[in-house]
Amino acid sequence: MNFNWIKMQTSSKWLMKILGIEKIEVKDNEIALSEDQREKIEQQIGVEKAQALFDGLNAELKKETEGNQASEELRVVLEEINGVVNATEETSETNAVEQPLEAQATATIRNLQKQNTEMAKESIGDNPAAVIQNAMNLTPYGVNALPKHTATHLFGQNLDYQAVEHRSWNQRAMSGSAKATDWNKENIPVLQGDVEHFIRQNPTVLVTFFNEFESLPAEWSQTTGVRDRITTASITFGEVTQARSSTWAAKGGFNISVEIGEVYPKKIDLEFSGPQLQTLENTWIANIYNLDGSHPWKMSFIGWILSETIKQRMLEDRNAQINGIYVPTPDNRAGNSVNAQDGLLIQLYRAINTRNILQPFSLGAPTLENIVDYVENFIKLIPEEYLKLQGLEIGMSAAWKLAYQQALGNSQVVVLDNQRGIFKSTIDYVKDRPNIKLQAVPDMVNSDFFYLTLSKNIDQLSFLPEEANQFTLGHDKRDTYAFADYKLGIRLQYIGIKLSKTHVNKYANQVVFTNDMPIFGKDVSFPAYDNTSGIIKMYYSTAKIDSEFKTDITELADVASGQVIKIQGNTSLGAEVKIKKGELLDLTTDFNLKTGGTLTLLALGEGKFKEIKRTASAPSISDKINFDNTAIDAVNATEFKFNGSEAKDLLTIINGIENKKITIYGSDIAELTVKKSDAIAINADVVLKKSDDYIQLVFIEGSWYEIAKNISE
Repeated sequence: MNFNWIKMQTSSKWLMKILGIEKIEVKDNEIALSEDQREKIEQQIGVEKAQALFDGLNAELKKETEGNQASEELRVVLEEINGVVNATEETSETNAVEQPLEAQATATIRNLQKQNTEMAKESIGDNPAAVIQNAMNLTPYGVNALPKHTATHLFGQNLDYQAVEHRSWNQRAMSGSAKATDWNKENIPVLQGDVEHFIRQNPTVLVTFFNEFESLPAEWSQTTGVRDRITTASITFGEVTQARSSTWAAKGGFNISVEIGEVYPKKIDLEFSGPQLQTLENTWIANIYNLDGSHPWKMSFIGWILSETIKQRMLEDRNAQINGIYVPTPDNRAGNSVNAQDGLLIQLYRAINTRNILQPFSLGAPTLENIVDYVENFIKLIPEEYLKLQGLEIGMSAAWKLAYQQALGNSQVVVLDNQRGIFKSTIDYVKDRPNIKLQAVPDMVNSDFFYLTLSKNIDQLSFLPEEANQFTLGHDKRDTYAFADYKLGIRLQYIGIKLSKTHVNKYANQVVFTNDMPIFGKDVSFPAYDNTSGIIKMYYSTAKIDSEFKTDITELADVASGQVIKIQGNTSLGAEVKIKKGELLDLTTDFNLKTGGTLTLLALGEGKFKEIKRTASAPSISDKINFDNTAIDAVNATEFKFNGSEAKDLLTIINGIENKKITIYGSDIAELTVKKSDAIAINADVVLKKSDDYIQLVFIEGSWYEIAKNISE
């Protein structure tokens, strides 16, 4: 039987030439070669490529056989179609005899397309069935329209870094059969060049890779081009307008204040060994094969690896913009991301505790029961003329925003955000005050601190925003290096001015207002590195001694009079390091930092400090929390022990994390009733009467479900 090789035409001619034959024998729809002939081909091109050649030829044979069968079926179909389609010159009986079946089919389809075009011009009316059918017809097209690989490039993109040649990682994505890359001096330079090319071609695409990424509030200001620092002189006006009268009555006093914003040089230093790159390559391949039509994963290996790096950088920068406490990092040490810059909260902390330009309101702690009234009382203390301004925000943790929304009950509406695939409340503003946005500040966790100011008063600073996404790569043998340098910062453009202690209104000239709760959690500290001077500069009120500290401490700097500070020891110190009793440090005795204990001091002024308290060991770490309230925060622990003196109902569990399990224990003193609700999806109320009684819950898709319990008889 003779076959017309089409796809494998070049390969079949080469095969016949090497074997010295005029045609390729076929048996049972497969090429028939002797063992000697097969071995001869394998010696020429290798076993794997020879098998690929044989498989390709057999595949074409099978396709041609099936095509012959399909031709007869096509003839029957055409006869049926031509029975209902008007004859044309292309589909007349005469031409049908002269033309092959494929040509007849082409002519028939063209005629059908012509008729379809004419019909499309006619209105079919608002026919729901037709609309649904049209959507169903388009579905397969949408699936098939996803990018295809070409013979030379991944995803059909004619770009160097998508080329298959010399790039085994792209070959794996295309065929799935290649082994993980053996990273060496030949292919690592290719990767390096591809990264540089990718960044030039896609200067901004990397930051759009993420389906769900919470950035800093869009309402905040942004200033670029800041090389080192920026100084803003702000003018604050009092009320200026009034009703017309016949006498002169001047209004509109103003004050000028200067605030300095600073950008901090930051860097990304990455190092990948050959095995690490193989692991990343395997992870990328897994994502390629689970596309689900997600466009980000259609990028090449180097685009994916850079996007993952930038995703981590964005998370760290976001946290540092809020919680950052800048500490200079010694040479030859890897610093913490949160200590690479000063964030928003440390600036508010210093405005209150060090600079004395911000006076907080005495409001105490918010609770789940009083949160709505708490916010209202907070706002009532702010000057009325300021509250009339547009673009205000009250900043708080996400947990407190959720608690406020839930406390409003039926007055809120919960809707589905289709773009993000989550449910959210429509209440984004303070009750009855649409000009004051409820701002959930990202990464502000375990905090009862609230502030109110103009959203535009918070200014994000950078030099060249795109710098953070521009990597430079190098290599050494099997190791690859990547680095990027950029600058970032944040500031409050205006806070207030320092007033005399006898000033009538201690809140005068402020444009930031806060409650009096701690700004940072109890676990926040900064790393104290040894500069061999014996002096610790206090960047925040709590310092944690670095494990390589070797010099005894005799002085503390940058502390305002009246501040309470803490210095935590470190059990990992190589030798004993002490805080020495002396003229400036009024201690009961020298304090040994190697015990891991904490020394608490009161600043007396002029560099002098007095000991208040000390502990002899490191604080214990526990994932258990005692509570005496009608609500608990699931972020804080996994075990919650009720220690109330009177019976209470547990009504709310906030900050659930998908699949997290928590256990709630009762008390021997008073009963705790875990109340059934939409959010606590248990079969019935559970009463915990003893300390051994418990109920274990798991958080799934917005609700807590019971998985175990132990209840006394």
